[in-house]
Amino acid sequence: DEGLALFLGASLLPEVVSLLVTPGARVSLINESFPGQPSVLLDNRHCVRTLLDELERRGCRRLLRAGFVNNATPHINESEQLEAFEEFCEARKLDYRIDCSGRYPELVRLAKEFGADALLFPDDDSAAHFNAHFQSGVNLPVAGCYGVLTTESPFPGLLSYRADFEEMGRAAVRQLLLRTSPFQAVRNIRVPGRIQITE
Repeated sequence: DEGLALFLGASLLPEVVSLLVTPGARVSLINESFPGQPSVLLDNRHCVRTLLDELERRGCRRLLRAGFVNNATPHINESEQLEAFEEFCEARKLDYRIDCSGRYPELVRLAKEFGADALLFPDDDSAAHFNAHFQSGVNLPVAGCYGVLTTESPFPGLLSYRADFEEMGRAAVRQLLLRTSPFQAVRNIRVPGRIQITE
């Protein structure tokens, strides 16, 4: 058995958890974490820093960051991304607000009240939905993240930080090859993505 690299979405299914707690199992998780198992995750700090760099380049200094809206499922390490957002905004002396209402109309109201010059979402789907149905209410740059790197974005008009899942897969395989014993120290790997802009 050479091991198993698992790419997971937003949750761990019971049969996956059963495998992960099996003594001696050699597993590397992609896009998810589990105690005692190595994982490969998107570099959230790089994500936030890169998005803020681009928004500052556009002259945006009053930022409204949305929490998860409607039925969206929080992605891995949402709190880590929020902490990085607060830390970098304060270090750059950017004015920011975080909205946790979970409602698009409330975001529009807050954006107008706060005088936001950009909106940030925790995922591309929520950002794209806002662009398609609520953008006319504010007409601001909208940023998302966690999409897959492609030559053409399925979300026109979106500033997005794209995960490099190919590199994450390669990193997971390298983890498995280097982990010869289940008793080795667990080391998680962070893989940066890159910004993708579609006008």
